[in-house]
Amino acid sequence: MPFVAGIVICGISLYIFVLFSFMSLTLSQESLDVDYEKIEKEGTSTQGVVTDISTIYSASINGRHPSDISYDYVVDGDTLYGQFRTIDPDVFDLYVGDEVDVRYLGSNSMLTDFETFSFPFQIIQYVCLIFLGIGVTLMLYAVIRVVVKSQLLKYGKIVEATFVKTDPMLSVAFSTKGVVFYQYTTSTGRVINAKCKTDDLFLFREVKPGDPIKIFVGTKNENNSSLIPAVEAQRNRWVI
Repeated sequence: MPFVAGIVICGISLYIFVLFSFMSLTLSQESLDVDYEKIEKEGTSTQGVVTDISTIYSASINGRHPSDISYDYVVDGDTLYGQFRTIDPDVFDLYVGDEVDVRYLGSNSMLTDFETFSFPFQIIQYVCLIFLGIGVTLMLYAVIRVVVKSQLLKYGKIVEATFVKTDPMLSVAFSTKGVVFYQYTTSTGRVINAKCKTDDLFLFREVKPGDPIKIFVGTKNENNSSLIPAVEAQRNRWVI
């Protein structure tokens, strides 16, 4: 389950990350780096004329598409050109040739009658990266568990443990999947309470709490343990 959950989380995170990265690239422009707050506080107001209005249909936020408004305005006899991106619905009432209120500071300018387009692309990308890290961690955890279990099956020593109880993973009759709880003592005398998932829960139907069962325990790290697979137990006629 952790591995599957990790794949799902990674897949969704990557999809959202790529989607918003594409939107960020699509919507990137020099005007997005303009300090509109500074222009609004320190800039000078004038009148401009709309020269073009283009809608960016490749990006949609809450069902609305951003629009680029191109305009020109005159400062000291020189005609300057600007472009302003907005997602304000009032842009649909604007036409080429209409006059607009412009505020400029140096070579940068903005339209004061429309809301500035802004969207936290980077924040969403960072959140996606966090979830991507969680997904990778879950997959690594699952892989490490598989590796540890395979090492136990290959090199683990057989130890007698005390059966505690079983916990079926599905609340249906004759379920073969579940968790077996058991207790064993290490070579140093430390008592460890452990649990292990199994697909052979039916083997424990007649085992009572306190009965001995056989388990694999790690030779290097006795904290690692695993149930003995049913095939190997039957071959060796072990009671598990």
